[in-house]
Amino acid sequence: MSSGLAYRLKEPGWNVLNLSSVPRASFRRAVKRYRKEALQHERSQRQEQPCYQPRASSSLRKQQQQQQHSSWILLPLEIIRMIFLDLDMLTLSHLRSVNKTTKQIIDSLPEYHLLHTHAADTLRLLDVTQCTHHFSVGQLYWELRHPQCRTCGDFGPFLFIPTCTRSCFACNRTHSQYRMAPIKVVFSWYGLSLDNDWHRLPLVHTLDCTRWTQHERMLVSIAQAKALHLQLAAPQARRSHTGDRRNSSNTWTPSPTRYSEYWGSRWRLSATVAFPYYDPVARSVETGVYCLGCVKYWENTKSTTQKDPVSGTPTTWEDYNEAWGTTLTPGSRDLDRAFLVQDLPAHFRDCPDVSRSRRRGKIAWRFGKPVGTTFRVSAEGGAVLRRSERLKK
Repeated sequence: MSSGLAYRLKEPGWNVLNLSSVPRASFRRAVKRYRKEALQHERSQRQEQPCYQPRASSSLRKQQQQQQHSSWILLPLEIIRMIFLDLDMLTLSHLRSVNKTTKQIIDSLPEYHLLHTHAADTLRLLDVTQCTHHFSVGQLYWELRHPQCRTCGDFGPFLFIPTCTRSCFACNRTHSQYRMAPIKVVFSWYGLSLDNDWHRLPLVHTLDCTRWTQHERMLVSIAQAKALHLQLAAPQARRSHTGDRRNSSNTWTPSPTRYSEYWGSRWRLSATVAFPYYDPVARSVETGVYCLGCVKYWENTKSTTQKDPVSGTPTTWEDYNEAWGTTLTPGSRDLDRAFLVQDLPAHFRDCPDVSRSRRRGKIAWRFGKPVGTTFRVSAEGGAVLRRSERLKK
């Protein structure tokens, strides 16, 4: 085991879909409209299941409704808890407004409280992408407590929305299970019907903003669409070479388009959001710890430098992209790999670029941008903090 310097990102979602990538006014309008449409859909479903009831007086109907609303409270609390965990966040928010008793029961759920406390930004982004109603509170809490990427087993600081599974950056970048594309293109390729099959898959709504206008783009997982195609035995259509090119030159999507230019799909990271890990034993939250030596390796060995066309900040995207395919040094593969604190000493032992400086509290930089403050991780896997930092707690 070995010790070294590490850092945490000040903005854990800076590489993926995040709240800062969506204009605040657009965010509020989209969430308000989504919640309103979800409530209307829920009411329409109840109206589509009529049952014959004899006409009663208004006072009798009111009494019957009150009895129906209060009868379920007589159930054991454990059964009520199991029912609530099987509901999504939108439904629970509607139930909280029914009466004071329901609100108190829902607020007392540890899973509901922990998700709102530690993953509030993730819940907001699920609202923005209009995917909240697809996943239950139990599903989200299960992933909140699961630290590993579901694909490779490394620590995963992200949530892949279409499957509601924890993932790491490397798998989001390269694995075929994380590819996304517009629904029209995917459904046309797999012979699926926009009228009959769209509700079978989670649709990820992204806001495409130009200087003057904005419009929504609906994305689906290519892997999920392929599985649906095989399940329905739909005839596969001929590949479209045109695709969806509308406003391709001047649209801005809330995903890191620079990453996608090199990695084959401009929408690959549009359905991924930052998602912290909650340790129920230590009762602590981890967003991911990164090796300072790995990022300094690419910051200090720039062969070519170019400027970002938007911000003008010097970048090394070509070098950065090569970092994932190189075999020059084992440490370079972990440039964007997140760790748990207790797992870093094993990485430091094999990383040839590990930073062993005694100076803590320095700023970690990526492509000319400050991303976090460094701290020392001991050989035993514990974070060594300054005395002043400990006293603040």
